[in-house]
This record gives sequence, C-alpha cells and structure tokens, in this order.
Amino acid sequence: MESDGFGEGDLERFVCLIDGMNLIVHDFNNLLAVIGGNLEMLESRLLASEDLGLVREARSAAEDGVRLTSQLLAFGRRPVLAPRAVDVGKLVAEFSGILQRRVGDAVELRIVVTGRRLRAVVDKAQLQTVLLNLATNARDAMPNGGRLTVELSGLEVADDYSDIYPRLQPGRYIVISLTDNGVGMPANVRERAFEPFFTTKPSSAGEGLGLSMVYGFARQSAGHVRLDSAPEQGTTVRLFLPRARDEAVAVPIGGAG
Repeated sequence: MESDGFGEGDLERFVCLIDGMNLIVHDFNNLLAVIGGNLEMLESRLLASEDLGLVREARSAAEDGVRLTSQLLAFGRRPVLAPRAVDVGKLVAEFSGILQRRVGDAVELRIVVTGRRLRAVVDKAQLQTVLLNLATNARDAMPNGGRLTVELSGLEVADDYSDIYPRLQPGRYIVISLTDNGVGMPANVRERAFEPFFTTKPSSAGEGLGLSMVYGFARQSAGHVRLDSAPEQGTTVRLFLPRARDEAVAVPIGGAG
C-alpha cells in the first residue's frame, strides 16, 4: 500500500532528461510569447464578434501554453534551497489558515503536534509550497468534503531500521504526515504517483508535477517522502525532513526564509 518514489537510477535518468528538455521548452516558450503577442494585436483590430471569438480562443490557448512551459522550466531548474533550522510546529500552526482556505469549508482541517521542539533543517518557503501542493491533492481527493489531518512528530532512524526505511540515512527526522479520507488510489496509480507529468486529473486541472516536486524537494533536503493509499481508504503522505540539532537557532516564522 506504500510507494517510495523513484529508484536512484530512475532519478539520474530523469535529471538528464530534464536538462535536455529545458532547452526545448525555453525555445518553445519564446515561440508562444510571439504568437500570443501577435494575437493580442490582432484582437485589438478586429470588429466582428465571430472573428474576435476565434482569436480570443487561440490567445487563451497560447497563454495556457506559456503557463505550462513556465512550470516546466521552474521544475527543471531544481532551485537551490536555503535550508535553515525552522520550528515546523509553529510554521504549520501559523500556516493553517492558508491551508484551510486552500482546501475549502467542506474539508475539516486538523493539526496534531506530537512532541516539542520539532525543528527541521529546511527551506521554509519551499516547505510551505509543498504543504499547499499536498493540501490541494487532498482536497481534490475529497470532492464531497471530508477531513484532512496534518500531524507532526519526531523519528529516530537507527542502523537496524534500514529494512523499514531503506531510503533514509540513520539519524533524527521530523515527520509531517497529511492524511485525508478521500477516494484513495489503486495500486497502478499509487506506484506512478511521483512520476513527473503523471496525473489522473483532467488536463485543465493540472499537469502532474505536484507530487514529483514534493519528491524532489524531500530528496534535495536530505529527507524522503512516502505515500500510503488504497481505494476508498484515503491517502497518507509522510514527509521526512532532517531534524535540527538542539543548539541550532530556529528561524522566526515572520523572518526571511
């Protein structure tokens, strides 16, 4: 019922693919910008409503293409993270209002914090983006409403835990778990959930980059992510992030990240 994402060889091949794809996407993005600019000028000169409708439809498609290529370029850049010691408990508590607005009134949001001084070494802004992505996925899995539980806890992985957590180095971690009671995933979807561009949503609802971005963030942060899901049993995503040492100074939530 769990998925751990790519194997190491898969990840290396994917990085090479992204590097080559960036060159193509960049050129394609420039072409779309030219098309969109010309359509905008043509729209201002047309008077017939029928012709205007066709031009506006074409311009809208070009704008959708620009947004998609921008996402692809952002994904392929693998941005340099700025990890700092962050009090994750406080971050999630102060971010809960934004999460609630993202999932909507039909979803009950619960925050559960187990333990104290739950500080992780992480890029604060990127972590907030990851939480929004995961909350969006949970909301979409509960079209009729439901419950999303965000739970924080500490975990120590010892050498003899390698069979349980094969992708994690021994050490101390902060675990952020997001559990929904939505539709869940069958095995064939769960096994591909972290693949870039894989999605079961309509094309207008997303490009299949959300979970792959979460996976890349976790690995780049020296952590990991696991997904547990089954049909009609909901989904749990567990994000493992390296725990800050006790002597590290936590970043104030309102400060620069």
